[in-house]
Amino acid sequence: MATTNENIESTETEKTEAKGFSAFIRKTENASNQDHQKLFSAIPFIVFLVFLAIIQIANKHNAENKIRLIEKTEVELKELRWQYMSTKSELMQKSRQSEVAKILEPAGLYELRTPPQKIIIQESEHK
Repeated sequence: MATTNENIESTETEKTEAKGFSAFIRKTENASNQDHQKLFSAIPFIVFLVFLAIIQIANKHNAENKIRLIEKTEVELKELRWQYMSTKSELMQKSRQSEVAKILEPAGLYELRTPPQKIIIQESEHK
């Protein structure tokens, strides 16, 4: 019977003890002066840890933004590369001699069928 009473008492004390932040406050109120000094001596270290956590969060956010920017730039680069290649192939097609001749035919310009002739000027005629 004694064990039953002990179990009942232990469950009652657990119910009356608050959990979480309010329990922490009660424990600090009941703590001795030496415990308060230990707590206050740890505050700079806790502040330092919070500062490191904030820096880590900011660094991760910055890294994710840069990764998104890099991915966006890579997609844009691929699109521009395809545009360059298609424009270059079009230009190569239009700059062929046969294509230029077709384009200039309505203007009255035709390809030469005979090879060009070299003009020689003699110096005695030139003077």
